Amino acid sequence: MSLPLLVVILSFTFFTIMGIPLSFTMLLSSIIYFLVKGDPLYLVVHTFFTGLDAFTLLAIPFFILAGELMAYSGTVKKIADFSNIVVGKYR
Repeated sequence: MSLPLLVVILSFTFFTIMGIPLSFTMLLSSIIYFLVKGDPLYLVVHTFFTGLDAFTLLAIPFFILAGELMAYSGTVKKIADFSNIVVGKYR
């Protein structure tokens, strides 16, 4: 196992045990990886925003919005009642 990978695994475990939120733990571990490997730190920001630029990630907020609209309009209750009628006798 290479040294940068070992350092990342140990730092990730350490930050997780310390109770730091997972998003910050992942960010800190990747910064430590780039420091140990010797790459410039601007690659962390570039890699981060390149990963967010995926078109398929746009589906996540729209899926949440659709669920909220369905819950607000009462569609979720109708779907749940229908599924309860169709398969309600099976647990």
